[in-house]
Amino acid sequence: MWIPSPLTNLMRYKLGVSVDYLNQTHCGDGLMSHQPMIETALEQGMSCLFVAKPDDHKYLFEWIAAFDAIPSWEFTDEKGQTHRYIWQNDVPLHGKANAIKVNFCEYQLFNKKGERTYMNSWVTDIMLSKENIKDMVRAGRCRWKIENECFNTLKNQGYDIEHNDGHGEENLSYNMYLLTFMHLMGVARLLPDVLAN
Repeated sequence: MWIPSPLTNLMRYKLGVSVDYLNQTHCGDGLMSHQPMIETALEQGMSCLFVAKPDDHKYLFEWIAAFDAIPSWEFTDEKGQTHRYIWQNDVPLHGKANAIKVNFCEYQLFNKKGERTYMNSWVTDIMLSKENIKDMVRAGRCRWKIENECFNTLKNQGYDIEHNDGHGEENLSYNMYLLTFMHLMGVARLLPDVLAN
């Protein structure tokens, strides 16, 4: 789902710039999977894919558990690991009357012995199906990998910055955001030169 923002409309229609690549999905952790953040992402013309944990979304998980049947897909890869995907579209995020409807997905990974080695779940505004569920889960897991590798680099590769979960006081999460943003802007500035060579 993509809703053009005023900026993308200006770029497309007034400046003649192609902005199809700006169709973005905002990925985030469990702190973001609440109605105000989802509504803000949608208002900004972005889709969202946010982690949804059972402890944070009891009503949602009760709702999912109440279904007699739920769409799922499972396969075993060449390493003998079993991948299980479960999804349900159009479910309420919480139990209040104004609850936004979201699409829910869960992923479980089992080793050769049948032991579950990984499980996570997400909510999104993107309609889920067997055709896109694997890509959605991959995107959700990728966000976690990028975030944790970024923090690992900042902590252990000479930057001497401790991992900040954003729960601190006195602007700690804002400082982490600024440092990460400045780094990304530096990369974006160098990217055209790298691509040209």
